[in-house]
Amino acid sequence: PEARALARTLASHASCAVVGRGYGFPVALEWALKLKELAGVFAEPFSAADYRHGPIALATAGAPVFTIELPGPARADVRRLGIDLVERGARLVRISDETGADLRLPLADEWLAPIPAAIAGQLLAFWLARARGRPVGGKLPATSATIAGRISAAPIPSSNDHPRMRTVRSCASAVVRE
Repeated sequence: PEARALARTLASHASCAVVGRGYGFPVALEWALKLKELAGVFAEPFSAADYRHGPIALATAGAPVFTIELPGPARADVRRLGIDLVERGARLVRISDETGADLRLPLADEWLAPIPAAIAGQLLAFWLARARGRPVGGKLPATSATIAGRISAAPIPSSNDHPRMRTVRSCASAVVRE
């Protein structure tokens, strides 16, 4: 319900920024890609450190900026950036496991937190695409990357019984239950 409601409030925006740091930066890259592919939103990913040196000027009144606030030492910097963005009038969208986040993630260790965060981004992109009236599901057009991936894909050995995999499945199912 959180992702669906958030998508409805953001459906009218054609562009946004996605900011993360530390383990949150690769998540920001994934979110931006999914927002572009599924929802047709021009989403630009940034490291929190890089965003302060120029792109922050694009954070105008009402412009959505997603901050990926994962556990660990980088969270404080992303949170400080969020405060600066609010002062500039940007529409801050906090993604965090903390109370008060716009999209709340399940609690997870620092090294594991990117998994449910990435899944949350995929869910938000799905609901945003629906809210914007874009078709979802089916096949996307083939690209050279997807074709190359099909050719070079090798079977991956199963590690389903590993204790860390059980933790990953648990975190992922907490996000998907949404």
